[in-house]
Amino acid sequence: MISWLNYIVESSLVLALLLLFYRTVLAKEKCITYNRFYLLGAGITSALLPLIDFPFVSIRSVNPTLNQVYEIPAIVSQITTFSEPRERGFESFLGSIAFIYVAGLVVMLVLFVIKLFRLVQLIRNANYVGKGKYKTILTDGKLPTFSFSNYLFLNQMNKSESELEAIIKHEEAHIKQRHSLDILVAELYKIFFWFNL
Repeated sequence: MISWLNYIVESSLVLALLLLFYRTVLAKEKCITYNRFYLLGAGITSALLPLIDFPFVSIRSVNPTLNQVYEIPAIVSQITTFSEPRERGFESFLGSIAFIYVAGLVVMLVLFVIKLFRLVQLIRNANYVGKGKYKTILTDGKLPTFSFSNYLFLNQMNKSESELEAIIKHEEAHIKQRHSLDILVAELYKIFFWFNL
């Protein structure tokens, strides 16, 4: 049970260090593309790096095996009852931590499935307008403007033609750069590492 807890702690520490570097060095940079790939890479790196065993760096504790001790039969025969070992407090604490982690994972997974279901319902029930490389769906003020995959959800309410043109160009950039993949990777990361939110 300790190994998964070690993994979670190590992964969180790696993510914290990578985000600290981002905040202190890269956050002020104007190159959005580099920042995008760095942040995606930070999540992936923090998830994968603790899985790698480095032979020259070992901080994991080694449990020495104890040799079985044979007692003198006279002493052993005097023992008449053996009590069941009680569950230790630390093991109970780890069990509680494991339960909390799994509960959070299940909640985040359910929320992710609900978001996907709502998005699919929105796409199915939509009226498409315009022709082009992507499908435009008017939200009529019910939702803000956003894009996902090849779909552009456009809130056209109270917008001038020039504002709509600028908004569409902005969302086209998101579609061309496939930012939907970034969102999916971030959502999957949030499911397993929900405690880092």
